[in-house]
Amino acid sequence: MTAAPPLSVLLPVRDGAAHLDEAIESIEGQSFTEFEVLAVDDGSVDDTYEKLEAWASRDARVTVIQQAREGIVAALEAGRAAASGQYLARMDSDDVSERTRFARQYELMEARSDLVL
Repeated sequence: MTAAPPLSVLLPVRDGAAHLDEAIESIEGQSFTEFEVLAVDDGSVDDTYEKLEAWASRDARVTVIQQAREGIVAALEAGRAAASGQYLARMDSDDVSERTRFARQYELMEARSDLVL
């Protein structure tokens, strides 16, 4: 059995196909690679689901959860419930993260047990 990654990335998406490729590229390019992505398609009517499924087919760290249009809170909760990492990171479909974002955040959380966010 594979150990859970230390970081779970929650990516709620609704109709985010226009910017999703850039967000995915910035996640794939992270210097810290021990993470999983819980991508939650919240009832999209564009190509979001297809893009997420294509990503998951080439990257085993990605899990796609499809739900009816329930809103961002429900999408985040679905991702959180499926997450196995010790820490949660948030990402939106129109976000682009610096290459060292996950590494820096993980190192900070590991170094500072008094931090909760």
